[in-house]
Amino acid sequence: MQRVFVRSKTLISVTSNCIFFPPSLPFYLQNQQAFHSNSNRNTPFGSPTRVQKLIASQSDPLLAKEIFDVASRQPNFRHTYSTYLILILKLGRSKHFSLIDHLLRCIKSDSHPITPTLFTYLIRVYAEADLPDKALKTFYNILHFNCKPLPKHLNRILEILVSHRNYIRPAFILFKDAHRYGVEPNTKSYNILMRAFCLNRDISIAYSLFNKMFKRDVVPDIESYRILMQALCRKSQVNGAVDLLEDMLNKGVL
Repeated sequence: MQRVFVRSKTLISVTSNCIFFPPSLPFYLQNQQAFHSNSNRNTPFGSPTRVQKLIASQSDPLLAKEIFDVASRQPNFRHTYSTYLILILKLGRSKHFSLIDHLLRCIKSDSHPITPTLFTYLIRVYAEADLPDKALKTFYNILHFNCKPLPKHLNRILEILVSHRNYIRPAFILFKDAHRYGVEPNTKSYNILMRAFCLNRDISIAYSLFNKMFKRDVVPDIESYRILMQALCRKSQVNGAVDLLEDMLNKGVL
């Protein structure tokens, strides 16, 4: 029995004992035959590691996804976790976001232990595509994968959100609710919000955040002070900026 898959003039032919690719594919082997099966391989693709390398080598993300799908249909075949990560990046950078959603359902049903790296990749993809809604949804979905968000996830999403003026409030809500998702805002988290509010001319909110840092045992750094001092100077409140500078020096923040 032979099945043939065509994508962008690229032929993928699966027979009962081997798989054929065109000469343009990097893993094309002599006699137009790649990844022979043998006694300890259950699919014409060979091992999951070889499929991972094949998918990683593809410049066409949709062809990579087709290879993924063909391999998935083989009996007893299970993709590596790295294959999912590689394909998510490929599809994300080519803006095939609906296919990413399909992969997330697959990886969940495949019972792979989920690591924070998956969400780092997803957030990166949505940041590059300038999709703040998708980035925000990613944060809220982390717990659905039995994974705990990290401060770097929170901070990157905050950066994505505040880069859009109409997303400053959603960013603030996420910041305030983050502890419910098992992650506490750190100094960088506060700085991101303080800078956003200062640039939005809401210095009073930025000042309130600054004062809350001390109450919550979050230590301001030199950037925390700089953000407020620059905002005060822009409003010609030089005396307030000088007071902050003195406070910074007295606390030994350098």
